Amino acid sequence: MISFLPPSPSPPSPDDPDALALLAREHDDLRRAFDRVDAACAGCLPSRAALVDLCLALKIHGILERELVYPAARAALAHDALLDRTVSDQEQVERMIENLLALAPADGQLREQVSALHQAIDRQFEEAEIALFTRLIVGSLDIDDLGHRLVDRRREVFAELGLPPARH
Repeated sequence: MISFLPPSPSPPSPDDPDALALLAREHDDLRRAFDRVDAACAGCLPSRAALVDLCLALKIHGILERELVYPAARAALAHDALLDRTVSDQEQVERMIENLLALAPADGQLREQVSALHQAIDRQFEEAEIALFTRLIVGSLDIDDLGHRLVDRRREVFAELGLPPARH
C-alpha cells in the first residue's frame, strides 16, 4: 500500500539551516501528496487511509507553523496584516481538516471538500512563499535558529503522536 504521508523534508544542515527553505520543501511535499491523492482516486472517492495520512501531514505542518513560525514571524514583523491573515487562513484549514475527517468514507461531499482543502492549501502556501517569506528574509528573524527549532519540534511531535521516526 502506498503511503500518502509525505516524507519529512531533509533537515537543515549546519551549513544551511534555512527555515524558509525547509518550509518551502515541506510545502512542495504536501502539494505532491495532494497530487498523489488526486491521481489515485481520479473519478472516485479518495481512500480513508490516504486522507488520514494527508490530514496528519497537514496537521503536523500546522503545529510547527502555529508553535514556531508564527510567533517568530510576529516578533520579527510586529503588526503585519499579512501575518494576521495567514494565521486566520491556518485556522480555517484546521477546521476544514476536522470537517473532512468527520465525513463518512462514502459521503458525496468528500471529493468536494478534498478539492476545497487542496485549493485553500495551495493559496496559503503560495501567499506564504511569495509575500510572507520575503518579509521575513528582510526582517529580523533568525532563520537559521528557526530551522533548527523546526526540525527538533517536528521530531518531538512525531514522538508525541507515537509515529515511527522513519515516517517523518
